Amino acid sequence: MIAWIILGALLVIGLFIIRVSHAGKRIKLVAILLIIVLIYASATTVVSKNDIKLNSLGGYGKAISLYLGWMVDTSSNLWKVSGDVIKTVKNTVNNTIEK
Repeated sequence: MIAWIILGALLVIGLFIIRVSHAGKRIKLVAILLIIVLIYASATTVVSKNDIKLNSLGGYGKAISLYLGWMVDTSSNLWKVSGDVIKTVKNTVNNTIEK
């Protein structure tokens, strides 16, 4: 039932985006819509893969704990990869300048 409500809300937002005439506002609304869809998709994936029942308070607590842990782990991996990329680019630029 919740999935249908979310789908309906996204449909209404999508129709609203079509009606917006200013390009800057349209881009912002599309970006917000994509972020909402990504958060919803990732949350449902975490809940379904860990077989969490959302019919009790303990289930919601476990879901929030797992989701936040997943987000922290993903963010730390992204931070590490970004740092490695920056070091690689810095070394490449330094080597190019020295030659």
